[in-house]
Parts: sequence; structure tokens; C-alpha cells
Amino acid sequence: MPISKRALKSSVNSKQNANAGSKVQSIDPFSEAPAKLTPFLDTLDPSKFYITHVENLPWKFKRKAFSVPVLMNVAIIAVLIWRIVSVYPVYAAIIKDNNKLNPSAASWPELSRALLRRSVTFFIDFALLRFILPWPLSFFFARPASAVAWRRRVGFQDQEVVVRTSRRWDREERKKAANANDPSVVSDVLMEKRILPAIDRRWMEGRTSLMLLDKNWDLDYGAMITATDLVDMKELDMEDFQKTVFMHTPKIGWLAWNVHKLDEGSEEEARGKLIAFKDQLTLMGKENLFFRWIEIIQYESSQPGGFTPERQTAAMVKAKALFESQGVDFEEFTRSIGGLEGVPGFEKSK
Repeated sequence: MPISKRALKSSVNSKQNANAGSKVQSIDPFSEAPAKLTPFLDTLDPSKFYITHVENLPWKFKRKAFSVPVLMNVAIIAVLIWRIVSVYPVYAAIIKDNNKLNPSAASWPELSRALLRRSVTFFIDFALLRFILPWPLSFFFARPASAVAWRRRVGFQDQEVVVRTSRRWDREERKKAANANDPSVVSDVLMEKRILPAIDRRWMEGRTSLMLLDKNWDLDYGAMITATDLVDMKELDMEDFQKTVFMHTPKIGWLAWNVHKLDEGSEEEARGKLIAFKDQLTLMGKENLFFRWIEIIQYESSQPGGFTPERQTAAMVKAKALFESQGVDFEEFTRSIGGLEGVPGFEKSK
């Protein structure tokens, strides 16, 4: 379930109250990172934002999922090798000047075809080298650590530490903060567009680390190796890497937002709302509506692409029609249970 605005607001307010009489600085919803994490945080880039979490998926599933990018990158390498072998004679002839065009002896159509053929060849090879070759190179040989190096070092385990790092957008955020004369600024856009979507529990559920890659976040394999080593050496616990967002500020140092605590609160709130939802319908003699509603949510959430905002809206419309078809005023019912926020399937409805 996504972190609700109510849970986030509650977290912010509690931190403000706690910090009112304290000298420890913080930037809500972030607070000073525990000193225990220093061995890990000292290895991170202060200019980056980080998200850690513990991935609890069966190791066999992870191995199967990891085999997909391995095979894909091996196939890319095979295609590139084939391309090199096939075009080598062309470039060798050009270099040796054996394939030089003679404008005085060739007609314009011949010259045009030759020019077009060479241009297409050069463009294809440039595109392969510029945009395709970096994929397998990064996957197998990236420094300081690659995906393959991480797997060789860590193997496949039921519990694994995952560390995501911000992509180039972090430069924009740092620049905005500098222009605002406050390097500690956490903008609303940063939270809503970059961080909150990345820590959405529903979006993360069932995804392996490589499935979490997107335009905003990359995986820091070196940090993942370091975190695993620290856990293996008993210097840190797996619990220390539960879902947390880290950022660094010059004035305070490393800050942490313990998102996993909000997840726990959201889960408890959702469970309470779900029980109230069912109990109220039972009192009205409409318990069948509860199970019909469950069917609607399951159907929409099982569609390709997941339970997107559009499908949440569709579920909302269907639920309203279902309730009204059985003589239940949907708006009045939702008011009787304190609103829909926190009820699975209606988190974003108002």
C-alpha cells in the first residue's frame, strides 16, 4: 500500500515535536542517521540520494529473474561480434584505400548509392557502439562494481540488501538547493516525483532489485556488496537496511527517513479500515458487497501493468455502481467508516 499523506503528516509532526527541545538538527521527514550506520554511509557519495531495503524473495526466483538480463546481454555481445566480423572487410578496404570512389568515372546514381550505403553503415555502427555496447560492458565490467560482480560476491539469498542511488536528477536538486541558499532543502517536487513513487510498497512488492531500475533510480552494486559484507561480519544487522531514504547535507551530515516504520503504520491502519469496512456492511445485511468489492479489486490489480491510478479509478467507479445497485448510499457509507483513505483499492480516492 502506498504511504498515505496522513501517515507522512503524522511522521512529520511527531519529528517536529520531538526535535523542538533537542539540539539535533533534522529536515522533516528526515532525521539524523544512526551512528551505527557510519561504516556503511562513509562509503556512499554525499551528492547522491539513496534508498535501501531488504528484498525478501525466494533465492530460486531471484536466480531465474537474473538469468534474463544475463542471457540478453550475452545475446547482445553475440550480435556485436557478428557485426564486427561482417563489416571488418568493408572498413579494412576503406582504410587501405582499396574502396576509394572515383567521381570522374562513376555516375551520379552510383555515387549516391555508394554514399548512402556508407552513411548507413557508419550510422548503424556508431549507434551500436554508442548506445548498445555500454549495456553489456556495464552489466559485466562496470567499476567499482557491476551486476555480475555483485552476484558473484553475494550469490543468491532469500534476504538481500538492495541499495538504489539517484540518477543525474540529483544535480538539479542540489543546484536548486544552492540557489535557495539552503543546501538542506527537500522540495515538494523531489518528494512527490522522485522519492515517493520509488518507495511505494505496492510498486516494490514482488520485484527483484533489477526490476526496480527506472529513469530516476539506479542500483549501487558496490554499496550492496559493502552492506552485505557488513551484515556478514556482524557489524550491522539486516534490519538496519529496512526501507530507508538517505540524503547528505553539509551542515548535518547523513540524514535518514525510516520509511519502513510508516509502512508498518500504514499496514495497521489498512487492516483496521478493512475490518471496519466489512463489519459495517455486515451490520447493514450487505456482507455480500464486501466480497464483490474484493473481486473488483483483485480483477483490476491482476491486469498487465499492475494496479495503476487509472485502474484504481476504474475500481472506484465499479464499486460505487455496485453499492448503489443494492440501495447503499456510497458517500454516506464511506463517511460512516471515516473515509476511504487507507482502504485497499481506494488510497487515492477522495
